[in-house]
Amino acid sequence: MGCYVDVVAKEGCAEQVNKLWAKEFKGHLVYTPEIILGEIEFMKNDPQQAYAASIIHTVDDRNSNFTIAATNKGQVFIGSTNERLEQETVNLLAKQVKWILAHRLLFDSITGLDEAREEIGMNINVDAIISGKNIKYQPMSFDELPKEPNSEIYNHLVHHDRPDLWKSYLDYSENTDLEHWEVLRSNVIPNHDYLAQKTVWQKCELSAEENGKSYWQTQYGLTFPSVEIVTQILTEAARADYADDDSDRPSM
Repeated sequence: MGCYVDVVAKEGCAEQVNKLWAKEFKGHLVYTPEIILGEIEFMKNDPQQAYAASIIHTVDDRNSNFTIAATNKGQVFIGSTNERLEQETVNLLAKQVKWILAHRLLFDSITGLDEAREEIGMNINVDAIISGKNIKYQPMSFDELPKEPNSEIYNHLVHHDRPDLWKSYLDYSENTDLEHWEVLRSNVIPNHDYLAQKTVWQKCELSAEENGKSYWQTQYGLTFPSVEIVTQILTEAARADYADDDSDRPSM
């Protein structure tokens, strides 16, 4: 349910990045082979990570199976879709993002700057920096995505102009794995009642509390729902959104 600024250090710069980062903040910013090997060793002694330890033995195993935490990659958490951060925390996160921007020449890519602008109010006029170039994302449109006019989910998301959630759902339907779940789960499901809105992750967890996780999948010791569960939740959300006001229901 979190939002992140993601970075990829240039080849040969990861250790320099971490040394400079450690002077300002605790821990490391990006993963190095040494850090990854240390985490693999820790997994071996942690019963809760037994499955991950059974399939991840080398740095290459980790890089190919857990791409968001691969060599040279790192993240800065900048907010949550359902939690208001204390001002002191916001100030720290803004300081960390400013540090990354000040050291941009050490990175191949810096993405999620649009999230930093929206979540913690930073004055950043670019959305990403890729190979030294400032990138401004174009708004996503339903025109460039597959259309399913007989789908309740599709019509509901068109009604609320949420092509981002439709794309994330389609991607997850095609590739139901942890990496695509990381993208889908933080999306807020639209509802005309703002206070009733929840993220995909929140709705799935509520479903699991009622029905258990027998239909959930496991990867690297972490669980995520099947596409059938996500489909059911988004369909139910579409129906519930207009349950009290059929006049506002999108036509099929």
